[in-house]
Amino acid sequence: MHGAAGWQLNRHAAWFEERHFAYASDTRGREPFRPLWDGVAIGCPQLPTTLPTLDELIGADGIDESNVAATILELTKASCQIMSSPPTPSSRAASWHDIFDAPARAAGATRATRSSA
Repeated sequence: MHGAAGWQLNRHAAWFEERHFAYASDTRGREPFRPLWDGVAIGCPQLPTTLPTLDELIGADGIDESNVAATILELTKASCQIMSSPPTPSSRAASWHDIFDAPARAAGATRATRSSA
């Protein structure tokens, strides 16, 4: 599994992904797809992120580190969602894992990793 930082992906990165990953999450969207560049299928299948990122949520509408996990879990109640987690803490928030893991597990959510996917 691979996710492009800041949703930035180019043809060279897609070729690399195609050779080294089974799937990636470099985009936003509603359903899985295979990318096309100039009409040519390139890269591995994409599992688009369907939820906002922590940086997008924290600081908006009264959301902070104490309630962001509950906000995200509420968004997932209606259907299966995909959220990309940053590999390192963002400048505005503690580690994604510190904020989200305990509340998510308590709510029965599971997390796929490259080794478990």
